[in-house]
Amino acid sequence: MNSPGDPELDALLGRPAALPPLADDGFSRRVLAALPPPARARPRAWWSRPAIVATLGGLAGLAYALAAGVEWPDAHAVIGEVGAAGFAASQALADPQNGLVALALAAAAVIAFLPEREST
Repeated sequence: MNSPGDPELDALLGRPAALPPLADDGFSRRVLAALPPPARARPRAWWSRPAIVATLGGLAGLAYALAAGVEWPDAHAVIGEVGAAGFAASQALADPQNGLVALALAAAAVIAFLPEREST
């Protein structure tokens, strides 16, 4: 194994190629022609499998709640509690440091779910 900074290897790698490429009787061309074309990313539709599963899960939960006899006053109290929690969270975001952290997390989530670009 070569050590980093090997002067002999650096000299060999640094000089321009003086020899023409090796003749391969068209082998490289045939191999490249036989390869399948690069795969293209399909655009994601709004009706993707995770969206369908999440929607069906929400509908099943709603149906179960209605079948169990959940009444509107109970639901109204829960909605009020969720609203109060959201208000408390928004007050915490008023601190610039917390807001910056939330912005960084939101940016990371957006980047994580962006479709991958094809490399050229």
